[in-house]
Amino acid sequence: MVNRFFLFALITVIIGKAPLNAQDNCTEPVRIQHLTGELFQSYFMQYKGTPFYGDDWFDGSVQLIGGEIYENVKLRYDIYKDALHYYNPKLRRVVLLDKESVSAFWFNQAFPESHKKVVNFITTDTTVASGFYFQLLNDSVSLYLKARKRIDAQISCYPADGKLGVFYEKQFYFYQVNQSLHKLSLSRRNVLKQFPEIASELKHFIHKNHLKPKIPAHLIQIFEEINRLTLEK
Repeated sequence: MVNRFFLFALITVIIGKAPLNAQDNCTEPVRIQHLTGELFQSYFMQYKGTPFYGDDWFDGSVQLIGGEIYENVKLRYDIYKDALHYYNPKLRRVVLLDKESVSAFWFNQAFPESHKKVVNFITTDTTVASGFYFQLLNDSVSLYLKARKRIDAQISCYPADGKLGVFYEKQFYFYQVNQSLHKLSLSRRNVLKQFPEIASELKHFIHKNHLKPKIPAHLIQIFEEINRLTLEK
């Protein structure tokens, strides 16, 4: 169910643990437990670069665990803290959404295009981290990207520019089959090793099209072929 008008009323803003009263912003009763959060406090000004995906806010949509979808809202993905921000224009506040209530979110525009959808994996598997993953391909064998940002601290205790460090990003790829997520090493040999039943046909396809798994667009093509070959089997 799409409900743009009441999105602001479904947020709990924690200020000294005091919840936002939904009745103050809505003429009909709503269940505010569906979307909770706290006020965002800036932490990144003392570092170079940005902790976010992109340099600005994006128009997008949020889907909650319960299935509710809210469209055309201002979103910002904090990769460093693996957190989703929502800007509420009526409250004029940035809200850090409760990650456990978010199933997925989309950007109306993303660069590259494959980064449009981000899903929230909540898992007890100790070999895979819970959190937000870019969904590059959704199929029988799906492909995901996990972006991480870290801070490289300045060598000097008193840097001339006053910054304490600089953000840098690392990316990790995963594939999902039968609801299990597996980390993927981006070499031709390793990709073929993951799919021994179709390794011969897949190897021919990769060499014929001069594909390199380390190039994201090529990797997506490879996994599209993996799904085609798997379906034929």
